[in-house]
Amino acid sequence: MMRTNKFARKGVLILILVFCFVLSASMLYGCGSSSNGEGTDKNGAQSEEKKSGDESKDEAVSDGEAADKTAADILSGLEFEDEMTKVSDDLFFGLFNLDEEKVCAVSVYESTGATAEEVVVAVAAQGCEEDLLAAMKERVESQKESFRDYVPAELDKLADPVITKKGKFTILIVCGDSSKAEKILEEI
Repeated sequence: MMRTNKFARKGVLILILVFCFVLSASMLYGCGSSSNGEGTDKNGAQSEEKKSGDESKDEAVSDGEAADKTAADILSGLEFEDEMTKVSDDLFFGLFNLDEEKVCAVSVYESTGATAEEVVVAVAAQGCEEDLLAAMKERVESQKESFRDYVPAELDKLADPVITKKGKFTILIVCGDSSKAEKILEEI
């Protein structure tokens, strides 16, 4: 009788673990799908039928496309130790502790977490440029704390990040060669 009870407990435990796995996987899927994947404006890409001629919406889409292109130019001009992957807007707002209203468009590429490497190209909402710059600086400080014990070698990259304003963009680049990143920004 005890043997059956022991197997029943294992079965229940396995069911609970499977349920937790499915639940967490569905939550992760939901987080990743909140961004349109391509687009980087907070409103998502608009089809031609949905565009109403409202210039602010058209401008937001243009800002998102421009942020994507600028981020792609930065990525193609630099060498990264880790694989860089585009992340959702929601993840950006969480990592940078910013309200969505403060950013019109953003394009973010993160490493797998093995390195501190990241590229962020964002367009701040009117009057929110300083908030965005402060959030980028806070992100770098937070990463320093995280990597201090995790991978101390990454502190060199975090000691010299590129945080700058270029036209309408506020840009953060954490990489192994900040001077090359600055040259790329001059050419863009």
